Amino acid sequence: MKRALTAGFCLGLGILACVVRDESTQITIAFASETAVPSELDDLTVKITDARGSVTYLNDYEVRDPAFFPTTLAVVPANDESFEGPIRVEVEGRGAKGAVRLQRSAILAYSKGRNLLLPMPLRMACVNFPDCGAGRTCRGGQCVDAVVGDTELRDFVETEVFARPGGACFDEAACLRGAERVDVSADCTFPMTGDGNVALVWEAAPTRLLLLTAGDAQEGWTRQSPERGQLSRGACVSLLDPETDVQKREVPDRALEAYVADACPEKTAAVPYCPAADGHSGIGAAH
Repeated sequence: MKRALTAGFCLGLGILACVVRDESTQITIAFASETAVPSELDDLTVKITDARGSVTYLNDYEVRDPAFFPTTLAVVPANDESFEGPIRVEVEGRGAKGAVRLQRSAILAYSKGRNLLLPMPLRMACVNFPDCGAGRTCRGGQCVDAVVGDTELRDFVETEVFARPGGACFDEAACLRGAERVDVSADCTFPMTGDGNVALVWEAAPTRLLLLTAGDAQEGWTRQSPERGQLSRGACVSLLDPETDVQKREVPDRALEAYVADACPEKTAAVPYCPAADGHSGIGAAH
């Protein structure tokens, strides 16, 4: 059997390591998680299937070090057959006693001459989410099509994934300091004057403010006017849903409160997180 891809996974090296330098045709998968490691997530499986249905990459990793996230997996075409169809990327995160807590998948094809950046964050909005079925995945507390077109993806840029000395990065603790609770209306909007950032407190992580990326209508928040922002639908449904029975909730994990902080400019997808003292990145600031 001919392999349709090769992959190189950089693990446990922290946010300052694991630089992908290949500028040829490639897919660079960037993993991140809003779960604390290892207390909330301690095991991760990555599986890649080619267009013919053959599993070309399968590995299970014990995630014992907070510095594990984020890291990257470089997937490159082995030959012309690699361009015959899309590949499927599946990520599964597990917690105590092997219980599956988070799943995410993406179906995409190589784009000749481009190094596509495929973000695969494991977010609280998808904790304990029901299986979305074939060809679909949980993103932002909703089941959506797992197919991702190359026009939806940015090219991989090292400094947009890994913080570098002297480079721009987002300091969660500093930027969410002084955050104030805001009321979210039935239309999912909230008061947002001037520049700033938005965060949620989730029931699965009640001691942390978890940032929402600006300009991300599916998993973050968007600005609707100079005075108001709007939560993504999944986050909004979770926050406003009065149902207490987790089995009946549209989004199993409950968003408890929304906060706004004006200490820093908006965090966008192109700005990496600064590494915290324990090596973690992007898992929230103390609440």
